[in-house]
Amino acid sequence: MKSVVVTAIAVSALAVTAAIAGCGGAVPRQSITARVVAAAPSGAATPGTQSAQPGGTAAPAQNGPAPLPGGHVGTLAQVPWAQIGPGWALAAYTTGNTHSAGPVTLYMLNPEGGMYQIYRWPATTQPWFLIDWSGDKSRVLLEQPGASRPTLHQLTIATGQVTTFTLPQAVTSVLGYTRPDGDNILVTQNGIARYSLSGAFQARLSQGGANDSAVSSLDGLTEVVSGAGGVELVRNAGGLVRRLPVPGTAGSDGACQPMRWWTAADVLVSCVPNTGPSMVAAARLWLVPVSGAAPTALTPQRPAGSADFGDVDAWQLPTGLYLQAEAGCGPPFIAKELSGTAVQAISPASVVVATSGDRMLVQRYSECMPGSSLVWLNPATGNAQRVLTAQRDSIGVWSAIAFDGDGQQPRG
Repeated sequence: MKSVVVTAIAVSALAVTAAIAGCGGAVPRQSITARVVAAAPSGAATPGTQSAQPGGTAAPAQNGPAPLPGGHVGTLAQVPWAQIGPGWALAAYTTGNTHSAGPVTLYMLNPEGGMYQIYRWPATTQPWFLIDWSGDKSRVLLEQPGASRPTLHQLTIATGQVTTFTLPQAVTSVLGYTRPDGDNILVTQNGIARYSLSGAFQARLSQGGANDSAVSSLDGLTEVVSGAGGVELVRNAGGLVRRLPVPGTAGSDGACQPMRWWTAADVLVSCVPNTGPSMVAAARLWLVPVSGAAPTALTPQRPAGSADFGDVDAWQLPTGLYLQAEAGCGPPFIAKELSGTAVQAISPASVVVATSGDRMLVQRYSECMPGSSLVWLNPATGNAQRVLTAQRDSIGVWSAIAFDGDGQQPRG
């Protein structure tokens, strides 16, 4: 699976904007790691002029040409399927907003900054949210906002065919496809459950809370899932393999959230600590071995008064360790880990979508305008390459997900 972190899928662009503008405290933790971020900075630039068409002659089995360079917009037929991997992403872009309908275009983005128009929807004020990109590269899972029960759509990229199915109301979030190829889906339903692509219940993997998340093994046979006081390794067919406790963490359901594979043996986990002398609910990051060995803290516990109200994700780049950090008021930001408990703010109001080499694909947003942009950012130099920028008074990037958002488990 490519994106099995806790997501705020049901949060609309309007709700996100209102929450940020209200500034009544930190953004809810489950919103920070969302692949759906619908309020971000605007600009005058528009993303190319070619018309995207559903379908085409391209197919995932074809190698295709070399990836497009930055600033170029191509078509589905130009996608180099064999080269899709870490650093690639999908973005749904609209020229409308929550009050004025606009068409929605689905773009495929490469690490060089090039992009491909691969599908287009009619004008709407409620675009579907991107959930996941299947491991076989051929399909995209989306969720329809505002439905009475979870309503999912699966788009086959090469043909433009869309199939639709629903899930029970008890499902609180859709995590994404199962690995390795996306034959089924995982959801949060008082723990983690598996459903078919027609919406049929298949298995319960764990018992837990409404905000649990999961990270899949390379072969898809096991999952690391949220737990109380740590995480758990469970079988995809159902059943506990072993508990993986994390010291000093809260005992409530969902207190620890698995984020991504860090190495072939360790999973990056964000945990809320027990209440003590440090900041309440200031999450820190741990490296948790799935073998059951003792975990190692990746980030320190932030003290009271820190600008970092909790670490919920991290990326080790050649220039240092970079964090997705919570702010005390408003949207999250990107920070660099320094010595002791200090951090350096790198990019305010920003969420990391993907990484490649020494750059991050970053979604930037604003408190004041419902516009969202995507840039390739070098966090060490501050250089930013524009990819998609919202037009005036439009939402722009409605949602964005990485092909490899939670990290492919490396082969040991």
